[in-house]
Amino acid sequence: MKNLDIEYLIHTAANLDRKISDFEARTYLGAKELLLKDPSNEIAEKVVAEFSQFLITGVWPMHQGSRSFAPFVLPHFETAEELQAHR
Repeated sequence: MKNLDIEYLIHTAANLDRKISDFEARTYLGAKELLLKDPSNEIAEKVVAEFSQFLITGVWPMHQGSRSFAPFVLPHFETAEELQAHR
């Protein structure tokens, strides 16, 4: 994922009247990448499903009265530009 991917997703969500943070966009895109590498990753699958539901409905799925912990279980995803800067 690149910085432009994150910006594009935030912009796309805004066009749907959805406000998402950099963290939420980064986590969704990173989870999608994880699923491509490991389709059996249940946490990444949950993050993608919940985010997709939010984009469609404008409401985050709730679990026992609060949002899912799933995005916080995944690692922090870095963009290609951030990874390049660490080299």
